[in-house]
Amino acid sequence: MENETKRVDTRGEPLALAFKDIGASHDGKWARIVFLAQDRKTEIPIQLAADLLAKMLPSLLNVDAECERRRTGKNVRKVYQIKKGQIQHTESDSIVFDFIISTGQHYAFEVDRMGATLIRDSLSAILVSAASQTGAVGPPLCQ
Repeated sequence: MENETKRVDTRGEPLALAFKDIGASHDGKWARIVFLAQDRKTEIPIQLAADLLAKMLPSLLNVDAECERRRTGKNVRKVYQIKKGQIQHTESDSIVFDFIISTGQHYAFEVDRMGATLIRDSLSAILVSAASQTGAVGPPLCQ
């Protein structure tokens, strides 16, 4: 499994407890992150190729979940509140869900027609269930 989380020996490696600054180079090819060491004064700067960030995000989220599981013994689900968004139809007959969550991050997910149908049917079932518990909920609107 490519994204399987592994136990690693971290002895002798610098420990970062916070980050101070995140920025991009003038040409957009590099991202710079400045971490703070245990004393919260010593800076540990690191530069990454900008395209590496997007490739790392799924692995970083997986390792975050694994750390949480090891700390608490539970699989904790993270729920993001969507503040605004839109749905688009692509030329390749896919559907793109494009939205911004409450912390300001922008996410876009592309699914084929079967995936979009699964999401629509699942949301409809949830809305019907919620309506039976809390009162009337209007029918879902299609764009």
